[in-house]
Amino acid sequence: MLHLLLLEWKKLKSYRTFKVLIGLYVFSLPFIITLAAVIRYYANKFGNQVGGDVVPNPFIFPYVWETLGYAGNWLNFFCLGIIGIFIITNEVSYKTLRKSIITGLTRKEFFIAKVNMLIALALFATLYYMIVAFISGYFSTGYIHSIGKVFEGFEVVPRYFLQCMGYMSFAFFLGWLFRSMALSMIVFLVYTFFLEMAIRWSLIGWYKIQAVQFMPMNTIEDLVPIPLMMAENLVEDFSRENGFQFFLNPTQAVIVSIGYIALFLGLSYLRFKKSDL
Repeated sequence: MLHLLLLEWKKLKSYRTFKVLIGLYVFSLPFIITLAAVIRYYANKFGNQVGGDVVPNPFIFPYVWETLGYAGNWLNFFCLGIIGIFIITNEVSYKTLRKSIITGLTRKEFFIAKVNMLIALALFATLYYMIVAFISGYFSTGYIHSIGKVFEGFEVVPRYFLQCMGYMSFAFFLGWLFRSMALSMIVFLVYTFFLEMAIRWSLIGWYKIQAVQFMPMNTIEDLVPIPLMMAENLVEDFSRENGFQFFLNPTQAVIVSIGYIALFLGLSYLRFKKSDL
């Protein structure tokens, strides 16, 4: 397994696109915190002048886990999603898929190497998120009177890992299905931001169907949704109007997301087995 992962790493680390996407991920999480802190400072300064409400700090313990997790949600979708497509379509474009099979790897080994890389990237992203959250929470909170406060909300971390795997496995499947970077990216974006949302909101608005909350991208997004403190009124209004919750609960999101990850990886393998090199 390690040998296959190292083979995959040797290929990926030489690609500029991969380096840019990982660099963007690493840069963006702390940048988001810095930007939010600046906005909060000036908002509170203006609020004090006009007698308005003070904006609370969303990066103190225990809120930092959910807040930073939601910020990472977008990075997981964009950066890791593109990588999920890239690691397949790049092999097709440069004919390295065929070369790898001819020079000794079986199809199964080639596929396992790709999945291992997805898992490794998800672990890297989750570990980095944990480090940034710890540092941000430590400096934002000030005096920490209980270690329990630090780890309150820590259950977001494994859900963050699943979210990384969810976005990448869906993108990975599209990469195998279309074998084209441009087409896979278009479908990835159109489905997520338009098609699924249009179907879901239409059926909720017209028929109050709760089952559409379990559509793939909504389920994966609900693993680490927007913190309730940022959308409390929206959530309450939605629940009152439709008779069910705006977000899936964590257990629902975890179980269904695991099912989707298995489905996307399984379909990817079937597509790979039946496709020409």
